[in-house]
Amino acid sequence: MEIIPFEMMPDSDLIIDAVYEGGNRGNAGDDPLSKLMKVGNSGGFRAARDSEKNIAYINIYTSGEDVNWPDYINKELGVVRYYGDNKKAGNSLRQTKANGNKYLERLFDCSDEFDWKNMPVFAFKKYPTRKSNRSIQFVGLLVPNVVGVRQDELLKAIWRTDNEGNRFQNYEANFSILDTGMNPIKREWIDALLTGASNQDEFAPPVWLEYKKMQELKNPMVLQAERTKNIRTKSEQLPKEDSLNYKMLKMIKEKFKDNPIGFEEVAIDIVKQLDSRFYLEATRGVRDGGIDGVGHFQIGTANSKVSIPCYLEAKCFDLNNGVGVKQTSRLISRLKKNDFGVFVTTSYIHSQSYSEIIEDGHKVLILSGIDIIEILKKSGINNIENMEEYLSGFGDS
Repeated sequence: MEIIPFEMMPDSDLIIDAVYEGGNRGNAGDDPLSKLMKVGNSGGFRAARDSEKNIAYINIYTSGEDVNWPDYINKELGVVRYYGDNKKAGNSLRQTKANGNKYLERLFDCSDEFDWKNMPVFAFKKYPTRKSNRSIQFVGLLVPNVVGVRQDELLKAIWRTDNEGNRFQNYEANFSILDTGMNPIKREWIDALLTGASNQDEFAPPVWLEYKKMQELKNPMVLQAERTKNIRTKSEQLPKEDSLNYKMLKMIKEKFKDNPIGFEEVAIDIVKQLDSRFYLEATRGVRDGGIDGVGHFQIGTANSKVSIPCYLEAKCFDLNNGVGVKQTSRLISRLKKNDFGVFVTTSYIHSQSYSEIIEDGHKVLILSGIDIIEILKKSGINNIENMEEYLSGFGDS
């Protein structure tokens, strides 16, 4: 991984996954993004203006630490989920100090004023180093488009409720990362955008010019990076101990440790929250060969649909008690040629079991402890109080 020293910020190119080191004086001047991209030194949305005071490009920054609004970067699929800046009750959706939600409306062509179809968006995330806690990593050049996702699903206004019971809305935005190739994004392009130079396209990445010309996104244009290691370790399947996520997961385990049917209901609800195209029902202890849920996954339109049969197995295990071959084999043995399975556990899948599923090509979706929490957090269940309220709707209250 390339690390760019703090003193080189003003002249640096943008390199995918490179770390841009912050300063170490202990003040706001340590922020590398402000010097790298000629913007302010705080906030998630940071707009840069050209010589005519027009916005030249947008930078979005995430610390990855906001449990209420968990921004998400999926490097395998090349997509970014980013939340707007109306994060507290009291303001309307668009009344934000940094105008972040107004920016999102313009980027996604939802503004009554004007749209920004050709506005570059650069994404960065917090990446502390030994020298500076302010260091950042460059995620990539984004476009407000995702292959296979409808326009009205790219930017959604979602509701949240604060601890005082006040409801408010914020935006959830979905971007794709452009595959800008092996060469860095040139500093000359950034400088040309800032000066408003007429020849700025000479320095732009070819994929950006292609997207701008087509106004359409195709898979080869997206920076997708398939994982080389598909078998997750125990630590990758569970939240870190002593974290809020770990405590929330333990709440689920304690609630249903003696109530497997209750956990089956929770597991089905979690899968449906993951994707609303799942249609699952609990088997309720009937003669099912040990399977806890049956149903299908539906793909298509209102006039043309395909349903793929699926089966669910749910195990409420102690967080340090891994799921073994015995448990996973029962689900695998039930699957026919065109079926697939979903295995949901509060714990983790033991390495031998995980290897068997992956290496033998079994069609099983694994949702371990950390996956459960991430899915629930996306639905706003992100603290102890919300988790208690959520769990009270299942099993014996």
